[in-house]
Amino acid sequence: QQDCVNRSAELLMLEDQDELDFIKEMVQKPRNYFWIGLSLPSAWKGWTWLNGSRLDQSRFQLSSGGKSSCGAIRGDTILADGCSSGLPWICQKGATQL
Repeated sequence: QQDCVNRSAELLMLEDQDELDFIKEMVQKPRNYFWIGLSLPSAWKGWTWLNGSRLDQSRFQLSSGGKSSCGAIRGDTILADGCSSGLPWICQKGATQL
């Protein structure tokens, strides 16, 4: 997360299937999962994006396992993983009008 902030960006937060399709096209045939801006701050709050909005599990499927509280993506799959896993990440920032 700090690396994205240093780049005046933030970890990826998916809003819809179009964004997921765009990411899949940009990262073709990924071998690794990539960290995104999704976490489970507490069980009662549920899976939450960095901006505070809740994960819409009717829109995005989450593969969960064990004591995982950070989200990662590969292709169509969002995986709940332990936050200390050594994965690359995807940052996003708003478009700049030229």
